[in-house]
Amino acid sequence: MKRHLLVVLSLLLLGFQEFSSAAILVEEKGRQVQSYKALSSGEAFRQKRKVGVGMGLAGLHGLLGVQMELDFVPDVGVLLGYGVSEGFQTASVRLKKAFPGSGSALPYFATGLASWFRKEKKPLVEGRPHFFMEKFLSESQRLKGNFQETLLFGSAGLQYLQLRGPWVGTSFYAELQFLVDLGDFVAAPTGEIGFFYYF
Repeated sequence: MKRHLLVVLSLLLLGFQEFSSAAILVEEKGRQVQSYKALSSGEAFRQKRKVGVGMGLAGLHGLLGVQMELDFVPDVGVLLGYGVSEGFQTASVRLKKAFPGSGSALPYFATGLASWFRKEKKPLVEGRPHFFMEKFLSESQRLKGNFQETLLFGSAGLQYLQLRGPWVGTSFYAELQFLVDLGDFVAAPTGEIGFFYYF
C-alpha cells in the first residue's frame, strides 16, 4: 500500500505545478505587484477552467485517491479516479452534472462505475473500509485473496469554488454516495471529502 500511496501523492504534486505560477506579476509605480485572475461566478469558473486534478478521502476511493476531471461543457464533466485502500485498490469513471450559479457553491450529481480489486493470492484478513469487507466480499473471496468487484454508484455533492485571490482555481467538496455491487446487488451508502485544483 505504501508504494501505491507514493504514486498517488506524486501524481497529485505533478498536477499542482501550475498552481505555483498562478500569480501574475504586474508592474505598478515602478515595483512589481502580484495580481490574481478573479472569476465572477461558478459558471465563469466552469467555463474558463476545464481540467481539474485532486484528491479524495474515503468513499469511492476506499481510503485515498487521486482524480482528474475533464469538463467538456460548463455543466457536465467526466472524472477518472484511482485509489488505494487497506488491502485493495480502486479505479473509477463517473459522469458529473453540475449546477453552476452566481456564487461559489456548486451543487452536483454524479453517476458511474468503480472497480475495487486485489491481485494478491493470499487471504485478506482485514481491510478498510469495513463495509466493503462485510457487505461486498464473500467468505470465499476473503480466503482466496484476489477479487474484482464492479460497483455502480450514484452521488450528490456540494463543491466550494475559490473564485478570487491567490487560491483561485482551488475547490473543496463533500459528497454522499450510494454503491451497488453489480454481482449480487448488495448496496451500501458512504461519503467522501476532497479537493481539486482546476487549470
